[in-house]
Amino acid sequence: MAQPRPRALAAGEWRAEATQTGDAGLPDAGLGDPASVAGALDCDLGLCPLTNTLPIRRLGLLDADVTETPLVVAWVEVPSLRVIRSEQTYASTTAGGGSDNVIPARRCTAPTSWAPSGRGS
Repeated sequence: MAQPRPRALAAGEWRAEATQTGDAGLPDAGLGDPASVAGALDCDLGLCPLTNTLPIRRLGLLDADVTETPLVVAWVEVPSLRVIRSEQTYASTTAGGGSDNVIPARRCTAPTSWAPSGRGS
């Protein structure tokens, strides 16, 4: 079983170390190309909407109507635990025109056979 340990380094650099045993026929766990996620401020765990809270809170999407904001994130693919670049766009819209009805929305692409889209992971 793979055990990744992603962590941010200075100036938006990333490194992830992983060990694995056995062969599940999945891509290798960990970060193969650290330069691919250069500048990423957030880490997104695939299939886990909780990690979408990081950019939602950082961009203030729950407090105001925010235009589309493109982001690069370090996406942890599930179940392989491979760390790859994901380009995501976050924005907020108001439901019914009221400022207290702000809804965060997200679009993203990932270079995998399964790419999440819409709201949540």
